[in-house]
Amino acid sequence: MDTPYDIISVGSTQGRWGTETACQVGLLGVYDLDQWREAGIPNGEVGKPALYLPPSPIYGGIEGVSVRRMSRSAGMVNSLNRSLQLFTLAANVNLYDAPTGDRLATQGAAARFLWAPALQPAQPTARLYVQLAEDEYWGWLDPSDYPKLQPATTPYQPIPCDRATVVSAIEAIIEFCEAARRVPHEYLWGGTVAPHYDCSGLIQASFASQGIWLPRDAYQQEAFTTPIAPRGATIDEVLPKLERGDLIFFGAKEKATHVALYLGEGYYLHSSGKECGRNGIGVDTLLPSADPVGTAYRQQFRGAGRVESSYLPMPNFCAF
Repeated sequence: MDTPYDIISVGSTQGRWGTETACQVGLLGVYDLDQWREAGIPNGEVGKPALYLPPSPIYGGIEGVSVRRMSRSAGMVNSLNRSLQLFTLAANVNLYDAPTGDRLATQGAAARFLWAPALQPAQPTARLYVQLAEDEYWGWLDPSDYPKLQPATTPYQPIPCDRATVVSAIEAIIEFCEAARRVPHEYLWGGTVAPHYDCSGLIQASFASQGIWLPRDAYQQEAFTTPIAPRGATIDEVLPKLERGDLIFFGAKEKATHVALYLGEGYYLHSSGKECGRNGIGVDTLLPSADPVGTAYRQQFRGAGRVESSYLPMPNFCAF
C-alpha cells in the first residue's frame, strides 16, 4: 500500500482501514476524525462516507468491503457497479435498516436516483439492499416498493457548488424548515420526506431543496462541514463565530448524534425526538435557559460546522 488512498478494508462494518490511517470506519463513515487527519487525508476528504457493501451473492460474496475514493480500488468499484442498475424513484420509498422489521434507515423522495440489482421479470419476494445515489446511503427496499423503481434514462450527474452558492440559498433553506414546522407533523426516526423528519433528515432535505446535497446522518454531516472552532471549544467560544445557516452538533464525546440549523442570536431550529425533545421541529437556544429541552441539548453541545459545498458521490457510482 503506497498511501492511505490505496486501502481496501475487508472485514466487518466496524473494520479498520489499516495502520496507515489508524481510523475506525463505520457503516457509512469515519468516526475518529482527528486520527483521520493525522493520517494525512486532506480536509476535503475527511469523513466523506465510505461505500459499504454487505455480504451478498449480488456483490460476489465479498463480506464487509469498505471502499473510499482510491485509485487502486477503482477496478473493484467498477466491477461492483456493473452488478447494479440505476433507477429513478417514481414515488417516495422507505429504506429499512435490516432485511426484516420496521425500523427505518432513511427515505427516498420521488425523483431521486437509486442503485439496485436489476429487477427480473419474476421479482424477488425479499427486501433488496440498495443505495441512494445522491448521498451514497444504503438501506433495505421492501418488495412492495419495487414498482416505484423506473430504469434511469440518464446518469445521475451531481452538481458541484461553492460557498457563495450555499450562502445565497441559506434563507430559502431556513424557510423550508420553518414551513415544515408549521404543518402537523411528528419526529420520525429515519424520516427525510415531509411531513415527518428526524434531525439530520430535516437538515438534508432543506439543503437538497436548493440543490445542495449533504451526507445523511448527523455524524457524517459534522465530518463533511468545515469546523467553526477546534474540537472541544465551548459554546461561549463558538457563538461569536457562528453565521446564520451553520450546523450545530450535539452528542457524546465519541460521535455526533443530533444536528440543528443555526438561526442567529443563539437560536437554532431542529427536529428532536419524543423522549427528550419536542417530538418534531422546534426552536431552542444555545444560551442558558430554564427550558428543559434547550438545557439538555446545551449539555450535549459538540461544536458547529459550516457547509462549504455540495456532497459529491464516488465518481464511479455516478455513471451507468
